[in-house]
Amino acid sequence: NLRTFPWIAARETAGDLAAGCSRAADYGSAMGKLKGEVLKPLREPLLLIAILLCVLVFFSIEVLPSFAGVSPRHKWPMYARAFGMLADNSIPISIGTVGLIVAFGAWLKWASANWTNSVRYMADKSIWPMTLIARLNAASMLTALSGFVAAGVPFSTAIQKLQDSTTPYMRQIYGDLHTHMRNGRTPY
Repeated sequence: NLRTFPWIAARETAGDLAAGCSRAADYGSAMGKLKGEVLKPLREPLLLIAILLCVLVFFSIEVLPSFAGVSPRHKWPMYARAFGMLADNSIPISIGTVGLIVAFGAWLKWASANWTNSVRYMADKSIWPMTLIARLNAASMLTALSGFVAAGVPFSTAIQKLQDSTTPYMRQIYGDLHTHMRNGRTPY
């Protein structure tokens, strides 16, 4: 599959399939390590959010009822009533928080492959995690192009082959690069 392993296609074109497979394996291993390193810092905030939600549910189930047994809620201080209201809604808050995190992850996965407009270019330059995704895409693009060029495939042909077999976002990037090359200028 050219989309997954452009180095294999490039080396197959040059008649050296073994080198393409080896390069694809090295790339896959490096990307796996990189993904692990990128996701590692996200584990701690997610763990802290999970602990916070568990504490909130615990207060809702265990602590709040014992306070209500000592004194009616309308006699509680303002901050305690506000916390009580928060604790009363801890289950919907927890479900909503988890839902938002999952929805953001799903949107990010979709957007990294499919979002293509001028706002995306701005996001790629200034909004995390889009900046990170743009860097990973650029590294992948350069690695794929180097595989084709090393196999003797002309640069513009390599761009066209990669453009024909990638995500909508990267298809736009390759198309822009190809247009800039045809016009005799580079976008960078």
